[in-house]
Formats: sequence, structure tokens, C-alpha cells
Amino acid sequence: MIKSVERSTVICVDRSIDPTYPLERSFNVHFRLVRMGPAEYDLTAIELFVRTFQQTPEKAEGKWLHEYLKGTRMIERCLDLRDAVEIQKLDVNTFRRIFGDSNVFFWRATAQDCHGDEQVPYLCLREAEIVLAWRSIKEKWGASDLTALFPKEPNKP
Repeated sequence: MIKSVERSTVICVDRSIDPTYPLERSFNVHFRLVRMGPAEYDLTAIELFVRTFQQTPEKAEGKWLHEYLKGTRMIERCLDLRDAVEIQKLDVNTFRRIFGDSNVFFWRATAQDCHGDEQVPYLCLREAEIVLAWRSIKEKWGASDLTALFPKEPNKP
């Protein structure tokens, strides 16, 4: 149990239940990672990752970013769709305080749409509401497109 933390930032996730994907998306999760992650964590402790290249005018292609996360094993620390669903339940002010007006991506839960394009779920603010949406990895990622990561465990690279 997390103590001395603002209760509104504690996220609880049942990792024994598989994430529920929209009908128009085919399940493409990283199978060996499906049960990874804490059952309870303070959202203010997660890391928000932006690759340096994302901050340039050219931005970074999502496919390249996804390959980078897999190649460096950072994908193991990425949050997934179950986390996104629980975070979406926050009040808008808490979401804005933690993430600003950024898009928050959950790379451990990619899926394919009906055309075979790989998509990644993300949360964003639209008209004072936290919305769960999907973006093709063919698109570009900029400085306001954050990757949500669990903190590194001590003594791990």
C-alpha cells in the first residue's frame, strides 16, 4: 500500500485481467510483458520520456520510436492499456497537473486496426475531458507526445 501520497494520484490495476481492446483493433500486446507492472503506484512517480529527436521540427516517426523502446528494453517499463483505462478515471485537474496538455502514450499495448496499421493507445485532453484515443505508429511524435514509464528498479539499467 502506498502511504503519504495524495489519494487522487494512486492508480490501482488488476494485472490478472487481460486488457480489453476495442473491437476494431486486433490484440498485439507484448505477451511476455502482459502481467508486468505494479498493482498499485503513485502516478506522480512515473517517468515521462521524450526522445531528443522528438523535440526537433522533423519530430520522430512512431515506428522508429517503438523500435527504440523495444531495442533498449524500455518497452518493459512502459505502461499499458489497463493503466490508461485507470488513469482516464482521474479528474481533469489532476491529469492536467501531472501531464499538462500533453498526449500520454502507452506503448506496451500496441494493436492493429482493420487495415493492418499498428496503433498505440494514448490519453489526451479534449474539451475538458480525458479521452482514450489511438494513433498510427506511421505518424510523427513531437515534444508534447510523452511515453509513460514505470520508474527504474534499483540496480537495473
